[in-house]
Amino acid sequence: MKMRLAILYGLSAFLLVALSACQTASLGGGGGGGTPPPGSASCAAPAALPTTISSPMTLTAGCYEPTGSVSVDAALTIDAGVTILMPAGSYFDIGYPSTPGTLNAQGTAASPIVFEGNVNNAPAGYWVGIEIYSKSYTSTPNALNDVTVRDGGSYSQDSGDVSLYGGSATITNSTFQNSSAFGIFADGASTLPGFSANKINGNTRGAMEIPAQDMSDLDVATSYLGNTRDIVAVSGIVDHGATTTVHWPGIDVPFYATDSISLNSPVVVDAGFVMQADAGQGIYLDVGYTGTPGSLNAQGTASKPVVFEGSSGSPGDWVGIEVYTKSTTASPNVLNYTTVADGGSYSVDSGNVSLYGGSVTITNSTFQHSSAFGISADGASTLPGFSANTINGNALGAMEIPAQDMSDLDVATAYNGNTIDVVDVAGTVNHGSTTTVHWPGIDVPFHATDAISLDSPVVVDAGFVMQMDAGTYVDVGYNSTAGRLNAQGTSTDPVVFQGYGTSPGPGYWDAINFYTPSTGATPNMLNHTFVMDGGSSTGDVVVMNSAGATVTNSQIGDSSSAGICVDPSRQSFSQSGNTFVSPYSVQVDTSGSC
Repeated sequence: MKMRLAILYGLSAFLLVALSACQTASLGGGGGGGTPPPGSASCAAPAALPTTISSPMTLTAGCYEPTGSVSVDAALTIDAGVTILMPAGSYFDIGYPSTPGTLNAQGTAASPIVFEGNVNNAPAGYWVGIEIYSKSYTSTPNALNDVTVRDGGSYSQDSGDVSLYGGSATITNSTFQNSSAFGIFADGASTLPGFSANKINGNTRGAMEIPAQDMSDLDVATSYLGNTRDIVAVSGIVDHGATTTVHWPGIDVPFYATDSISLNSPVVVDAGFVMQADAGQGIYLDVGYTGTPGSLNAQGTASKPVVFEGSSGSPGDWVGIEVYTKSTTASPNVLNYTTVADGGSYSVDSGNVSLYGGSVTITNSTFQHSSAFGISADGASTLPGFSANTINGNALGAMEIPAQDMSDLDVATAYNGNTIDVVDVAGTVNHGSTTTVHWPGIDVPFHATDAISLDSPVVVDAGFVMQMDAGTYVDVGYNSTAGRLNAQGTSTDPVVFQGYGTSPGPGYWDAINFYTPSTGATPNMLNHTFVMDGGSSTGDVVVMNSAGATVTNSQIGDSSSAGICVDPSRQSFSQSGNTFVSPYSVQVDTSGSC
């Protein structure tokens, strides 16, 4: 709380008598009512306004001018047509530090209430502004309706024409302009219930600075445009309770995150919403961190997308969106027609959107200009309903996901146009022994950064390409008898497994190792499949003891050992119509060296 100097001002004897007799009822103003021209103190003979209001008072239409700052310690009602002229450096405090002071200012469109500096064309920051410390209640509301406040903001850069410090106020049909800071400022303990149809312009630092908790109080009928910086600055925690869903509106200027934001309760983001993160500050938008029930449901449209981006438009401006919660029917995590850009600053294993044990449905959305990946997901995350997205302009690749989630991806998404056109994958695939999933033939290669183990059936679609890092392998059924690999390319669109990079060479990676019999609805098969650059152990393709596989119409080779190595005790093996590309030690090794 700010320290105040108590200043006593002399008043004429008759005014003191008059005030003591009628302060509890009303105080009539001098001069005419109506609205002075913007920036012009036009009251000819304003009445004196006391600097301390300690009992209920009503100001009727007219002009008033205090000799200094005003402290309102009781209920103050201001009628339509009142103008209050504030001296340089003064403030109009409501309920400071914890008095029952309230302000109920009820102007009309024809006769608004005006607070402004007491000189003609007062500069921005001429006075401090209205400062509200008290909460608004039905019986004693803080309300500004058809009120104009201008020329304030001198207290600090984090203040405004109206500043709320733990207070609350209903603000409607009102105008806030010519502040040297913000039009309206609210600290983390303040609220703005019933905020609607206002105009905030001509302010130096932006329209508003408010806690993220209050973003859902704002409305699209208010005009936030026409400031030196057209933003609403926000930061902090959003927590309206686990069962209360609030909306972030698509107002006419960006929300500007000056620090990180954490969603601890459900939020729906409306079409046209834009948030910019202050560049270089390590800012993130966390969804459900530390087990809270936060969720993010961003619902843009093709013409009015939701946008999350950095303030400078450069890769790594901010961390990005981090999702820790699972999507549920009641509180879904959704990005639909949403653009997320300029993130990835947390680490090389992150993205514009990073999932840490979370799940998100992502559709019709764009992820670009990350200093890492467009999207990153750890091994406990899922991507249900992923479709028709665009992922481009990212430094390390389109995506980094667990192999478990490869089947979530779709061919309608564009993954190309990144510095490195890959989707990085690794780990175990296990969707259950009776569930067969498909690996799609997307428009960039999957890049296996570590070994991949199939513990359930996988069908590989035509056009699929996987590039293997040095020493890696694909194990089929090593940990589970349900593992199967059924690769179904075509003569024009083969399936490809090869080494990573421009010229990996023979023996760069190990092999596709079959450990399970070729039985059931999804037999082990390589059809129209290229397997190249492997054989660091015994072959590009290895059929182990008791295992089975069929290899047809495929191209095998560029191996540092055999093309295909088949254990003499395999369950089954057949091959036909294949092409073996040298080098290789032998096309098919059945000597038992596998």
